[in-house]
Order: sequence, then C-alpha cells, then structure tokens
Amino acid sequence: MNSSHIALSGKGLTKVYPQKTQGKLGFSKVWSSLSGLHGSNEGYLALDNVSFSILKGESFGIIGKNGSGKSTLLQILSGTLQASSGSSNVSGRVAALLELGSGFNPDFTGRENIFVNGALHGLTYIQIEDRLDQIIKFAEIGDFLDQPVRTYSSGMQLRLAFAVIAHLDADILLIDEAFAVGDFFFMQKCIRFLTNFCTRGTLVLVTHDLASLQQICDRGLWLENGKVRFAGPVKTLCENYLSDYYTENNRNSNQKNKLQSTTSTLLEPKGCKVVVCPGAWNDELFTKAKVEILSVRMDSEEFLTGEEIELSIRLRFDDLIDSPLLGFHLRNIKGIIIIGEMVTWVYPKSFNGDSELLVKIRFRLPFLQGGLYSFSCAIATGAIESHVQHHLIHDAQLWEVESGEGDFAVVRMPLNSSCSASKENFDER
Repeated sequence: MNSSHIALSGKGLTKVYPQKTQGKLGFSKVWSSLSGLHGSNEGYLALDNVSFSILKGESFGIIGKNGSGKSTLLQILSGTLQASSGSSNVSGRVAALLELGSGFNPDFTGRENIFVNGALHGLTYIQIEDRLDQIIKFAEIGDFLDQPVRTYSSGMQLRLAFAVIAHLDADILLIDEAFAVGDFFFMQKCIRFLTNFCTRGTLVLVTHDLASLQQICDRGLWLENGKVRFAGPVKTLCENYLSDYYTENNRNSNQKNKLQSTTSTLLEPKGCKVVVCPGAWNDELFTKAKVEILSVRMDSEEFLTGEEIELSIRLRFDDLIDSPLLGFHLRNIKGIIIIGEMVTWVYPKSFNGDSELLVKIRFRLPFLQGGLYSFSCAIATGAIESHVQHHLIHDAQLWEVESGEGDFAVVRMPLNSSCSASKENFDER
C-alpha cells in the first residue's frame, strides 16, 4: 500500500498505565488480584501490540466493550497520550472530540474557550475571529456563550466542542462516543455535518452504536482486552461482534427456550401512538430557487403506526418549475433514514406559478420502533435519479413514537402474510 494514501497508522502500539502503590501492599495490587484485571507486574495493559492503517478519505470505526482500549488508542492518535511502545503516524491536520470538557478551561467563558481551543488546534486569532459567528450559530447555546463553562450541562459542552471542531478545516476527525449526551435536533445537525465531512476527509469514530457505525463507516477495528480481535469491512465486523455477543449470552444463560406453535398466521403488530411536535425547522434555500416551502403539517397531531395518514405541504412559487418533485423522509435519533419517498404531481389548470399551492400526500405509515424521529421534506425539479433542489427543510417536525410489541425491528411493514408447516420425507427430495 502506498504510504502517501494513508492518513493514520499504528504499528505495535502498546500502552501500560503504571499502578500506584501505598505502603507495602497497594490498593491497585489488591484490586487487580481480586478482579482479574488485564495487567502486568508493571501496570495495567490498556493496549497490546495494536497495528492498523486508515486510508485518506476513509470512515473508520472502533468498537469494543468498556475497558477494551478504544479511548486510549484515540488519545494516542490525537497526540494527547504517548504510547509505551510502538509507533503511530498521522498525515494531516487533526481535530479531536474526546472526553467532554477536554481542552476547555472551566473558569473561562464559552467565547474565551473557542479562542483557546482553536489556538490549540493551530488556528490564529484572526482565523478564529473570522469563523466565530459560524461557530456560535452552530453551537446554539444563547446567552451561555459568555458564561463560565463550569456552569454548562454536558449537552451544552458537547454543542460548543463540536461547533469548534466543525470549523477547523481538519483533514482528520477523531470522535470518541460523543453523541450520548446530545439532544435530538443537535444530533441530527452533527450527523449531517459528519456525512458531508466524510466526502472530503478522514473520520475515526469510537462508538457502541452498531447502527451508526454501519451508516457512517467503511471499515473498522474491534478491540478486546487491548488486542485487535478483528479488522476489516464494517458489515463483517458487526456480524462477528454480534455473533460473539449472542454466543456469550447463550453460554451464560441457564434458561432453555421452548418454541411453541400456536397459529399458522404471522401476527401483525398493533399500531403505536405517534405524537407530532414542532421541529427545529432548519431550512436551506438554494441558489436560483423558484419555490419555497411555507408549512408542513399532518392531518392529525396524533395517529397510530400502520395507519394511513395525510401530509399537507404549502408551497409558494415565484414561477412554474418543470417536473416538480416533492420528497420527504423520517430519520431516527441516530440520523438513519427509516422511510423516504419522492412524489410528483400535475399543476391545476388555473395555476400560473406566481402564487401558493397546497400539496397533499396520503400514504400508509409502517409500524415503527418506539423512539424519537425527525420529519424532513424538500421541493425539487427533475427526476428521482437526477434533480435540482429548491428548498430543503431539516427537522420540520418531531415525531414521538410509543414503544410497542413490534420493537424488535426498526420498521415493520403490514405484509398480511401467512405461513404453514408440513412434515415431509426429505430423503425423497
């Protein structure tokens, strides 16, 4: 592999944390002997001969149980921690979002910390000043910007930290399980940024969320007790990780499940209540746009999954557009599109393109897993496979879906299926 194509690499990375002792018999030694901690006579072995390489422009995930060495590896790559042995190489400007609050002075205000954090990442005062308004707009922390960071909630710290790293013009982003404290709409904004960043930069993401991993990353690394258990395509990585998890669970379980057949029909799940709430309404009006979305509403603020519902979108036209195309989608809390559709229509005969138009769409909603969802929509012109956007509304609505019996799947369709069973002589086949 040509080294010029590699963004990050590690060779034989090992990290040992020294054990502290008190008197003749330290607490760490006693605890290690009682708990069976993975360690050595010199200390706790967090990383054990880890080697890997990440290509420029690649999205790379790192998974593993707590204490497997994920955060230690990211700290070494970011330069905030030195390996005990082995070597690492980083090619490009790095921005890292590690522990919440790292890089922030708790007694400085949010505004002051923006300048300090930017300087730590190599930006000049003038460069930070030029980007300050964009950073403040991204963070959306209001008057807290000029309050000490020690008064911030964990979610507000995340907002400020992510806003800074999103405006550093970094070639490489290192993110360590940061989104667990973010609110719904800010998470959607972060995921949109990461999706765009992945088209031009290198991302390394430490996460426990396999859904986000498969959505964002191409390849990944599985660490276990500081060692590489598997490295390769993210699909195979997740399959192996889940297989190991279920194998271990089955091994530890003393209960035997008995399968009982009660019917020959697949049972449809019951619909769960959906409550529609106002969204963040984050819009993008594109250059030379001729049509704008004014409002988005459902026929009812409460309905059930599995029901037929009606969506009404009010549009304002400056002029007629050829082949109008209206699209909408529903994202879950991890930013994954669960359902999406694009529809077209024929203009009313009396419509001349210089007024408002109400478009109504009826569709049957699938059975959704309980949780929060973001509803977004857009108006474009052209065909589904090739179109030009005019106006896009992110997070137009927030949907709260109650949990139900169908929650073992992200989405279930009303298939109206049936099944049958018979005893055959397989030797004759």
